[in-house]
Amino acid sequence: MSKVSIFISTLVFALTGCGSSIEHQEVKKAPKNISELGLIATKVTAEQHSEIMQKHPAAVFRNLGNGFAYEYRGLSKAEILEIAPEATLEKNAFISPLDAYQKKEASTEIKLAKFLAKNLDVEFSPENCIMNRLLIVPKIELENISAVSAKTTPEVGQSLGFKNNKKTGDDALTAWVVLPPNGSKITSDFLANQSISFKPDMAGPFGVILLYKKNGQCNFSRSDFFVTNNSPYKAELSDQGEERLETLSQRNFYQISATKADTAQSIVRSLDYTVTKIAVLDSGVNYNNPALKRRMWTNPGEVQGDGIDNDQNGLIDDFVGYDFADDDAHPMDDYGHGSHVSGLVAGEHMGTSAENVQIIAVKVGGAKGPDLGSIISGIKYAIEKEARVINMSFGSTRPTEAVKAVMKEASDAGILIVAASGNGNQFGVGVNNDVTPHYPSSYDLPNILAVGSVRADDALTKYSNFGAQSVDVATVGGFSGPDRSPEGLLSSAYIPNPSGIVTQPMAGTSMASPVAAGIAGLLFSVAPELSPSGVIEIMMSTGRKVSGLEIKIKAGSVLDAEAAVLSLVGPRLD
Repeated sequence: MSKVSIFISTLVFALTGCGSSIEHQEVKKAPKNISELGLIATKVTAEQHSEIMQKHPAAVFRNLGNGFAYEYRGLSKAEILEIAPEATLEKNAFISPLDAYQKKEASTEIKLAKFLAKNLDVEFSPENCIMNRLLIVPKIELENISAVSAKTTPEVGQSLGFKNNKKTGDDALTAWVVLPPNGSKITSDFLANQSISFKPDMAGPFGVILLYKKNGQCNFSRSDFFVTNNSPYKAELSDQGEERLETLSQRNFYQISATKADTAQSIVRSLDYTVTKIAVLDSGVNYNNPALKRRMWTNPGEVQGDGIDNDQNGLIDDFVGYDFADDDAHPMDDYGHGSHVSGLVAGEHMGTSAENVQIIAVKVGGAKGPDLGSIISGIKYAIEKEARVINMSFGSTRPTEAVKAVMKEASDAGILIVAASGNGNQFGVGVNNDVTPHYPSSYDLPNILAVGSVRADDALTKYSNFGAQSVDVATVGGFSGPDRSPEGLLSSAYIPNPSGIVTQPMAGTSMASPVAAGIAGLLFSVAPELSPSGVIEIMMSTGRKVSGLEIKIKAGSVLDAEAAVLSLVGPRLD
């Protein structure tokens, strides 16, 4: 994943001036930065919660999972425990998504030097603009955002303005460079002005660079921000979408042949299968991607866009899922991770499941990754909507009792949780989860399938965490060579962009996990009566044994979708 983007500004909370009502003390959106993280409290009754807020009117709270837990901001542990002594309290935190492959990004200085050499006039050419990192550069300031409050994350198409605070009389030269995300058609134009304005044409991380030249010497500063996309779900595939799908059908998506998912899907199609719902808890889903559109779950209890909570679950218009990070009905992926994961689960031509699966889009985070509070609400939502599988391609070494408790509820509801084993240490080298547990994959619950990653030759990838007792199975997750070339990476769905890019390459146990989740979906479709532990047993026992893998992976094997399905339906009579 690219490095964490900096949001334009922080969320402002509305506070009541008295303790007569707690209605206006509730916040809906997830924290946007570390300073906003509160305390997550479980085992707090509704009565205790009301008393806490009445006694502390300056504090705010976020309701997680319809009262399963509360996130309190502006309160100490002592103040909560005074009224709810049985409460379990934990600090909320951001959890990083798990993709091992990142396009190697050159430093800003190197990128800028290359840009200047090609595009700028003589004033800012490298020979006339000697870089001096000690030269003080004016601060970059937000000048204006039209049609959106400066207190929120900007959206696609909204005009953004930036200026520098160069003092009056300063005769130094200034210029700007825009850094758009992959797929944007905004060019990195040089603008020799004191200010700059433009409209982001897609979601994702944007940046602006301010160039400053004084007395023949130059320096720069950079500001990064994130743009979101709240596009509505469109039910029908356009002609262009059909054409793109036809193009995708000609491609060889390695994960399909490596897992024998093509043969397994063919067997399932010949049977009277049940449609399995798989909830993808991630950065959202590009539900309008042609490879995903027909695989999306839609809420039969909701009318899209009418502004009414038709199914009375406390969420308005959750027609295609929900965004628990931003508290809205558009769980659109504006980063790329969740769409890629969803495509590996059930995307047309690229997923290990097929039309036997519906994907429930559950957005629990963006550029910073999900926060624990959003994960809790997302799992509760998946339980409510009767998912059979939840994919969780994120994690950390920090255990969280609140998350474990809601995962236990999912277990009691018969839901399998497929979790990535983790992508190693800071050097990208896999670690032993038996020694250093990785959560959520390492929680001691019977419904968790922990998944590691292997290469094309069945060898464990360098980045994959392992564990002869703690990592159940392995499957392809993609890998890159020493030159970080995209060969060997898994291709899957991408976010909306004006360049029409439909897929992108990635690698990681984040990718191995949804490959396994799709295979689990095939098994539940054939035998919906199976328990999570039953599916885990089948997947572990039917895999392709690999010499030496047994000391790294509990099953000692690589997943085989065809063998797993045949174990339920018997051999085919061709």
